[in-house]
Amino acid sequence: MKDIITITVLAMYSLSCNSQNNSSNDSSAVEVVNGFYSWYIEEAYPKSTSYYQVPSYKKLSGASYIFDLDELRQRLSTIDFFSQEYRNKLIEQLNVCNDEMLKIKWEYEPEPMFNIKECNYLWGNQWVGGQGEKISGYKIKDIETVEDTIKCTVQILIDDNVSVKSIVSTKKIDGEYKIININLDWSR
Repeated sequence: MKDIITITVLAMYSLSCNSQNNSSNDSSAVEVVNGFYSWYIEEAYPKSTSYYQVPSYKKLSGASYIFDLDELRQRLSTIDFFSQEYRNKLIEQLNVCNDEMLKIKWEYEPEPMFNIKECNYLWGNQWVGGQGEKISGYKIKDIETVEDTIKCTVQILIDDNVSVKSIVSTKKIDGEYKIININLDWSR
């Protein structure tokens, strides 16, 4: 009987420690997501809705243009909230767009919002949705742990109404949480 009580107490203690650890991890991940969206919506986005996502064109020859990958790489490197893995993913996504751009001979610099399937993601903001609308705020609504990843659902508000949800995945890397992915969910 003593053994059963001891095992029960140890199991409850273990669950309690796990719960406290998860709670601490959740709050650390939420702090990173909150820090990113506070900075991005209050400081970066009002200055330029696309600065951190759409670099300038780079002319390779008379009729060949691509987006400047080095410029985007430099801009993304200043966002401490992002993991290197996520930065690399964003660079690779633009690299695929550039490969398609090279197949076209442009008479002039590419016009804004040209239609190349692999580049279409650029014409809307990948982190807050929309195309430059005034964002009135955000709310972190749900937190979900999936293995070693903590996902936060962030509601992006326009005129205090939910416009889109950003599903932000974070992971502990070298002792601190970093954003490893952001997906937009247009269902409300």
